[in-house]
Amino acid sequence: MNEWEWQLLEEKTPVDHLEISGIEVRTGSRVRLRPRPGGDVMDIALAGQTATIECIEQDYEGKRHVCVVLDDDPGKDMGLLRQPGHRFFFDAEEVEPLSPDELPQMVAALESGKYGLAVGSRYVKGGGIRNWPLKRRITSIVACMLAWPLTPIRDITSGYLLVKREALQGVELDPIGFKIGLEVAAKAKYGKFLEVPYVFSDRVVGESKLGGAEIRNYLKQLGRLYAMRLFGARGHGIVATGAPPAATEKTA
Repeated sequence: MNEWEWQLLEEKTPVDHLEISGIEVRTGSRVRLRPRPGGDVMDIALAGQTATIECIEQDYEGKRHVCVVLDDDPGKDMGLLRQPGHRFFFDAEEVEPLSPDELPQMVAALESGKYGLAVGSRYVKGGGIRNWPLKRRITSIVACMLAWPLTPIRDITSGYLLVKREALQGVELDPIGFKIGLEVAAKAKYGKFLEVPYVFSDRVVGESKLGGAEIRNYLKQLGRLYAMRLFGARGHGIVATGAPPAATEKTA
């Protein structure tokens, strides 16, 4: 719906916030546009673009609409000033909330000196997962639960983390597969940690690395870590002596 069509509607009521896919959005929140199939040429052109919510309004039938301004619109400032031609209206079901930028929060946590490890977490308040089938959700949660006796971090399989260099000094890392985050969380000397909420969306292209082989590797890695914790068994990994200022890893 464009600006002129929207102005024809009467009794519009402003709305403070709206919950979409379990995520609260309000003016200033960023979204990705997902117009429903069968729309007009404009819907096709806008599909997949990112935008900023300028306002949320409710029409006389009680239906809520999201007014957005495109992020890459050269006239974005005009849209934020509510000038016609630079604002677009969508039903709530036609926009996908984007996660706030959690990386600056993670960096700030380490720079504060209070934390030695910051983890992007799907399993704390404000975090979540989009577009995952039930089977994969269950697999992820069970994998985290298996590691909880080793570490209190809720989302131990996140793999999205920052760690201070000194926390890795002299630590022997012996990861199997791609879950180095578990190895770091169980062995590094980071003191306090912080889990920063983020929403994970399934990949748009390509395929996940998760499969039977990676699940077996994860269980084998857990076995090594439990053996180390219970019996002092040692692996044959690499001892960190000069890691970069911060290590990051992102899951597939």
